[in-house]
Amino acid sequence: MATITNASTGGDGSSSSSSSSSNNNNNNNNVNNDISRGGTASDGGGLFKGVKLAQKKKLINLLRGWPAPSLLPAADLQEATNYVLSDPAIAVPVLQYGIDPGYQPLREEVARWLSELYPRYTPPGSPGSPPAEKGGGRGSDGSSSDGSGSGSGSGAGISADEITITGGASQSLACVLQSFTDPGYTRAVWVAAPCYFMACPIFEDNGFRGRLRALPEDEGGVDVRVLERRLKECEAEPWENRPLKNPYPDRKLYRHVIYLVATCANPSGKTMSLARREQLVHLAREYDALIISDDVYDLLQWPVTPLSSLPSPSASPSPSATGTGSGSGSESGSPFPVPRPPLLPLLSQIDAALPPSRHNPAGSGKVFSHAISNASFSKLVGPGVRTGWIHASADFAYGFSVTGTNRSGGAASQFAAAVVWRALASGRVARHVDSVVRPALRRRHALALDAIARFLAPLGVTVWGGNTVRGAGQGVGFFSRGDGGGSSSGGSSSGDSSSNSSSSSSGERGGEAEVGDGREEVYGGYFLWLTLPEGVDSAVVAERARAEEDLIVAPGQIFEVAGDEDSARFPRNLRLSYSWADEEDIVEGIERLATVLRRMLRGEGDDEARKEDAHGDAQVFK
Repeated sequence: MATITNASTGGDGSSSSSSSSSNNNNNNNNVNNDISRGGTASDGGGLFKGVKLAQKKKLINLLRGWPAPSLLPAADLQEATNYVLSDPAIAVPVLQYGIDPGYQPLREEVARWLSELYPRYTPPGSPGSPPAEKGGGRGSDGSSSDGSGSGSGSGAGISADEITITGGASQSLACVLQSFTDPGYTRAVWVAAPCYFMACPIFEDNGFRGRLRALPEDEGGVDVRVLERRLKECEAEPWENRPLKNPYPDRKLYRHVIYLVATCANPSGKTMSLARREQLVHLAREYDALIISDDVYDLLQWPVTPLSSLPSPSASPSPSATGTGSGSGSESGSPFPVPRPPLLPLLSQIDAALPPSRHNPAGSGKVFSHAISNASFSKLVGPGVRTGWIHASADFAYGFSVTGTNRSGGAASQFAAAVVWRALASGRVARHVDSVVRPALRRRHALALDAIARFLAPLGVTVWGGNTVRGAGQGVGFFSRGDGGGSSSGGSSSGDSSSNSSSSSSGERGGEAEVGDGREEVYGGYFLWLTLPEGVDSAVVAERARAEEDLIVAPGQIFEVAGDEDSARFPRNLRLSYSWADEEDIVEGIERLATVLRRMLRGEGDDEARKEDAHGDAQVFK
């Protein structure tokens, strides 16, 4: 059999060649691990293993959730590294084992930074919470009148003892599960669906295989009413309650875990309203649940703007905009500042503002969180720095820090944490995010929406807009609801008809006001969530796109919760990433996707055979 050589092009335009034997070796790697990072350029991380490829065009990868090379601040990190290593007083400690909670200067700097970015949260009805009739309180959707989501005052007031440095959001998630959950005590893990699917293996590795439960989204994100009903049902079931761990005195075990991305969810793009966040925290406190929110996209939001209204990318960036010359490509800086939308309070802030929970260990005097913020510099600086943080109560943060791996090896990413500290303290991270990353992502998002409007919308494809239900761009519809046959995410939610409703028991409104929290026309993150026409299977579309058009996209089936797929299925959804591919490839990729879809709608191709193969791959993929 002849060897087929595939030319692949990275996001920086560089080309490499790989033979079919190389591809076969890549296919033998862990498929989930590959696909979370986009896999090899030629096989889509193993998703299309066995597919006969006819390489005719430049490969375009709209699956990969990486920052484009032009968004990496190499110059900033070089300056920070030189600064750290040139001073022995800094260099020697950071090249040694670090203290358990992490590099102290970074803990302090992260606390200061977050306190500036996030609003101070005051629970409704508490002292300092402005009354609604005076114009400063929450609307019927729970938002404040200025749309910021804060009760009163300014600045979140986060302290360094509430911050622990981690090796990134994935490592942090694993450590939280090691320290605060027990397969013999923790009854279930509730995962927002559609989910960030690479979290599922982390839960399974910690003893929860078969105990993941899909939690469907509605127009406002996680459906709290469905969660409450299922928690009651779960609590009513017999349970042996045989814990394997003794967490005391520095930690506690939780009966339930709730995992989600509260802002710019991956993959759906949805942002939970303030009222919905408050409901979720109160529910977690009632049922002794720990909410783990991956807050990796909060700082990557922008006002939605039609492509025609954006400045030309050929405009020369000003020195004040580029700061230190971050990046390596055409996206090295923007002379046109992108307004920073006001942030909603973190779930961890909402929990911290409430009185101590009745589930704290009796007599311990310790206060353990029911919601933590799991964040990372991967999307802000670069995944390779492997540095992140959690925000939680001081007692929870300390309990996390004494995880066995930390006690043995010290806090994760000690040296990288020092480099990130310098970049953050010098203002370079903030400048890079505001002058490079957010402007680039906003333009890429607008390009994608424009291309969807031109090529996919005429074929019946809709796209979720995240924080509003409206028409925008060049005729692109931002639809929050399915066509009546599935959930609001475009998938199906078996046995949970209530997930199709936008109302809630607390009286929060559905539709535009509830979803947007007063912040309409705001989007963020890396991804768009598409709903295909009735009867079109996204796994088949993804396979045919790879085989026929050299295009890699993510089918909705991979975002179903492992082991509970029947509770929330997404056979008509696709996730498109606009963070990795070059701008022209984003547009061309969407046009190629339309070509495949058009063929399928015309009945061209052996759809049934492809469907069977694609579903087989989807099972391997999970």
